[in-house]
Amino acid sequence: MLKQLPFLASGLLTFGLILNFGGGIAPGIAQSSEVIAGIPASAEKTIAEKLLGHWEVKDPQSGENLSFIFAPKGKLFFILPEDNSKKRALELDYKINPETKPMQIDLQINGAPPALTIFELTEEGKLQLELDGIAPEKPRPEKFSDRASLLHKISEETKLPEDVELIVLNNPAKSGQKVALQYIKIINQAQEEYFQKQGKFAVDMEELGVVTNLETENYRYQIVPQGDRTQSTMLTGTAKNADFPSYTSALIVTNIKGKNQVVVVTCQTDQPSMTPPTMPIVSKSDRTQFECPAGSHLIP
Repeated sequence: MLKQLPFLASGLLTFGLILNFGGGIAPGIAQSSEVIAGIPASAEKTIAEKLLGHWEVKDPQSGENLSFIFAPKGKLFFILPEDNSKKRALELDYKINPETKPMQIDLQINGAPPALTIFELTEEGKLQLELDGIAPEKPRPEKFSDRASLLHKISEETKLPEDVELIVLNNPAKSGQKVALQYIKIINQAQEEYFQKQGKFAVDMEELGVVTNLETENYRYQIVPQGDRTQSTMLTGTAKNADFPSYTSALIVTNIKGKNQVVVVTCQTDQPSMTPPTMPIVSKSDRTQFECPAGSHLIP
């Protein structure tokens, strides 16, 4: 497990992941040096360009060189210490504000809340970066600590070396959506079976006879009966997190080739939303097809 660089460890735990890598990681001790003063407000491009490239800092505990590659479009690769001769890297997003002193940089792993910190470029061309004690949702440090990292640039290369494996982390929103769709599928299957036996849809989970938790970490589920329950029913999956989309799934009885069949129509909000879509509507061009309301789209 990552024992140092608290931001990286905390960021990984945000996703419920525990990564086991060999070697301890500790920020390098910054040497005293003067930083560039009087940077004009229009210097963002210049500072951004100076950041691009491959930077290294020596871990004072292990003696290993830790690598940071600042790439275009706000991408940052952190190359982890080797584990069984394998080189692996994490991909982060970064955003800078060069108009403050010290300058500000936000580091983010895969959509998690960013870790707010500070950096400076020294007159010697080195990068002073505060990594000690930073974590998502913690205040940005106002000054550098004694353990701030001092990195030196070894090349202008911005691409990850071919022998380094990029670790792909699960996006928490994507994972949450998969769980939501699994819940919806299970409840819909139970509703369809109930309809085949009873000729109508169940009014709630108790009547449906499915034992499950209707409120999870990320979603709240609810059966919304429609009319006399013989023609349709609706199930909503309402996001409890503003970064997640919401869902509405409808089971609708329709006549296809002379036979009544239950059609499942599931709609997802186009953007993250804590309000589920309204009931899907019948297509004007084909009565056997259905459309999601504005602001949402059909999930196959």
